[in-house]
Amino acid sequence: MLDDKIIGRVEVYEEIKERLTNNNGKISIISIGGSGGIGKSYLLNKLLDDIYLEDNGYLVLKIDGNKKVAFEKYITEELVRSANHIQPTSQGYFNEVSALVKEWEKIDLLQKKQFIKLGKDRLNMSGEELNKYYNMLVRAGKFANNFVGEKSKMKNEIIFDQLQKFDTAEVIELFNEVQNKINKRLLEGRLPDPFGKKTKRFNLQQNFNQTAANALINDISYILSGSTNLKEKMKFKTTRSKISKSLKNLAIIIDDYECFQENLNEFFIRYFIPEVKKKNFKTYLVFVGRDLLLDTTQEWDKYVRYISQYELKEFKIAESVEYLNSLNINDENTINHLIDITEGYPYLLYLEAMNHRDGASLGAHQLKLFYDRTTKWMSEKEKIWFKNLCFLEVINVDNIKKMMSKENPDEIYSWLINEASIRDTKSSQYRIRPFISTKIKEYIFNESPENFNLMKIRAT
Repeated sequence: MLDDKIIGRVEVYEEIKERLTNNNGKISIISIGGSGGIGKSYLLNKLLDDIYLEDNGYLVLKIDGNKKVAFEKYITEELVRSANHIQPTSQGYFNEVSALVKEWEKIDLLQKKQFIKLGKDRLNMSGEELNKYYNMLVRAGKFANNFVGEKSKMKNEIIFDQLQKFDTAEVIELFNEVQNKINKRLLEGRLPDPFGKKTKRFNLQQNFNQTAANALINDISYILSGSTNLKEKMKFKTTRSKISKSLKNLAIIIDDYECFQENLNEFFIRYFIPEVKKKNFKTYLVFVGRDLLLDTTQEWDKYVRYISQYELKEFKIAESVEYLNSLNINDENTINHLIDITEGYPYLLYLEAMNHRDGASLGAHQLKLFYDRTTKWMSEKEKIWFKNLCFLEVINVDNIKKMMSKENPDEIYSWLINEASIRDTKSSQYRIRPFISTKIKEYIFNESPENFNLMKIRAT
């Protein structure tokens, strides 16, 4: 959005601002939910810009859930790296978390050496070949872990698709054997067993969450209290910056929560929150995602008295008019047209308003940005579905089957029904919003005219 004026979110903005500045309890949990492009991240950033949590003595850890990393690295290394005014390890902070990361690196190196050693004997491959396989398997494991929140069947299909690049099942079996033998603590990039054999995955995940939560809370406790005994025990450096000394409370803020939803739920509900409640500092947890927190799992019910939820909706007509007026668009016919094709979704309304104001369609780079933003929360498989669905005038199971013969049409159909931000909610039949499908098809044509023509043919 072009300016800092809050439109259509004033009441929600004021309520959250009040909650963030006046936390009287030990722990406060805020959930901001809504479809993609509805303005969740904009509202969050506006709040943070206006409130200055640091001025109220808060250590702030804020990360984007859309990070292309394994969950284990995300909840440790990436989280502490985001800390305001605190440089991990360089000034003696976050030592326990940093030690965990270093331990994983040691285990990874040991595991790779063992994999190459055994592979040379059993598989008759060179060290160079085995090193290549090892790196590919770790990447596939990280990729698979990012889909822990998917339906089991779909998740297994995604994992299996990733494993098709390997020439032999023996390579995968050897990799899992080495992991089970060496990996006494959780290693990021672990590869789920696609062959249905029993693995230690669940127990390893449990151990990781407990270990990571304890390390993170110990490090945070040191920063917020500066305990001399703890400092001496952990061999922390004695230097604390002037700003860090003023920090007394904690705020953890996670945007795009849905990207690691299942893992994050388990981490916070079972391990982090029970321990942080015992500490003497106040804690804010702010989760921003497509789903409201209490809708993600019933386990949050045990903390319901700490949770405030705010679901964002599309702009009402009056709010859309006010927003377009703020962009110097005042013609009534133009306003009605823009509201009609975007249905009041702030992000779409903004893009179409800019197109109208500039008197031009989106350029190639803008189309890519539009595609990236529209598909930000989708898995790679969902992006493929989405591209294909943009070519269908009517989306039903029969047309999906025709368009994507190798996919499960019922699964795709069910997925579309739950994606209100891309689905035309005004149409009597399911289809992608015309405004979106037009832009996505333009993007696909720029990306590959050949693929564009193939999809167009299949859709006729």
